[in-house]
Amino acid sequence: MNHLDEHLPATTRLSSALNTLLPSETKVAREVLQDAAAAVDSTAQQLADRVGVARSTVVRTCRKLGYEGYPQFRVALARETPTGHDAVESAAEDGADMAPWPAEARRLTPGLERAMDAVSREQADRVVELICSAESIFVAANGQSAPTAMDLAYRLLSEGHRVSTMTDVLSQQIAARQLGGEDVCIVISPSGLNELSVRVAQAAASSEATLVVMTSNTDSPAAKLADEVLNIVPPLNTFWNELEFVSRLHYAVAAEVLGRQVRMRGEGESQRRRILDVVTENLVE
Repeated sequence: MNHLDEHLPATTRLSSALNTLLPSETKVAREVLQDAAAAVDSTAQQLADRVGVARSTVVRTCRKLGYEGYPQFRVALARETPTGHDAVESAAEDGADMAPWPAEARRLTPGLERAMDAVSREQADRVVELICSAESIFVAANGQSAPTAMDLAYRLLSEGHRVSTMTDVLSQQIAARQLGGEDVCIVISPSGLNELSVRVAQAAASSEATLVVMTSNTDSPAAKLADEVLNIVPPLNTFWNELEFVSRLHYAVAAEVLGRQVRMRGEGESQRRRILDVVTENLVE
């Protein structure tokens, strides 16, 4: 594609390229053009399965359109797909006659209880064991995910683990690069596309540490670097919801669940008593 084409919408690129694609790639293109909203809410593998082609065909089609890969194509497609708005608005219908705040709460919380449904028992056990046995834990996130990183770090610190987190992006990368073989790095990135968070993941992946990525996009660059991926299911389970509204609620739930599971597995009762002493000493009326 020429340099002018990079400004074209995703569906326009698809339509323009139909005559230049291989038959299998054309099947992918026509499926997306027929139901762009469904494509936005599909992973590359799900789209491939629906069309009856290999996942590599989906990725190759995206690259022929000028995108780095499927995640970038998916985001571009989401920008011109209005159905994400409709899905979120429909969640408030039951509260349409309520005061604005209760109605807004109903918009935000559908599906929140399913936040961890994509994490298997075996995977949960592995991640909790990694955290409990780690020499030290480094938690990193950027943008609107940063408060969740702070919350998770505090939770794990309160359970007696050696935990650190930083807000400076360069310091994050330096810290991640210096981690050792007994350490764990947890990167939180809902889209898995945040360039700053991807750089931290790259730094951790180049160290000897175990990299755990919490994301809702398992096809993302950050996820592909991870030793363990915790797939967090966003409310309404729509990619649009994650991209546009960037709700941290489901990640707050995930951090709470992870903290509780670590507490149940951990043996740091004496550390918790010392931490409780500090908290008690700082209580004020």
